[in-house]
Amino acid sequence: MAVHKIKLKDLNEKFIQDLRDELKDEEIELEIRIHAGEGECANKEMNEDLFWEVLSQFDWGKEGDDYAVMEPAICFLSQCSIKNIKAFHDILSEKLYDLDGERFAQHTGSNAYRKGEHFSVDVFLYARCCVVANGQVYYKHIRQHPEEMPKDLTFEAILNLPALAFELKTGFEMEHVPSHNYETFFNAKGWNKAKPRTI
Repeated sequence: MAVHKIKLKDLNEKFIQDLRDELKDEEIELEIRIHAGEGECANKEMNEDLFWEVLSQFDWGKEGDDYAVMEPAICFLSQCSIKNIKAFHDILSEKLYDLDGERFAQHTGSNAYRKGEHFSVDVFLYARCCVVANGQVYYKHIRQHPEEMPKDLTFEAILNLPALAFELKTGFEMEHVPSHNYETFFNAKGWNKAKPRTI
């Protein structure tokens, strides 16, 4: 019995003809197995270093199409274990939660937080996403220098990264509640324990 392993993209007319030449008139049974595979991160525990390694896969040459930018990271994370994908989601939620504070919200451009003025909680969340999407060095810099928050820049798509990786790996939707609620105003300490009124 012969076993042939081949990637779908390589299943062309030449391969089929070579198979015909080899087996001639033999009757064959064709079985298709999909190998999702697990990359090197499957053998590691998801931690800070691995989290930032996933985000370092972003292809900023495709800037303007957020999902195209994320595609290499989605593929990379999809090769991790399911446990690691969920742990990635947890760390992402923690990073976004840690940026949820008035000192950051005051410096986001046209949506900057000002008491008594209109403030979009969603736009502020997406601005925090932009900070995380730009990697570890930038994230740490903004934590120390909130006045340098990106102005009128967002990267909402990163919120979907773990779910997309999970679906790519398993074919199913991910059902996982992350460890931190990263919605705006849920970090009480960041807002001095008082939820500002929105208009």
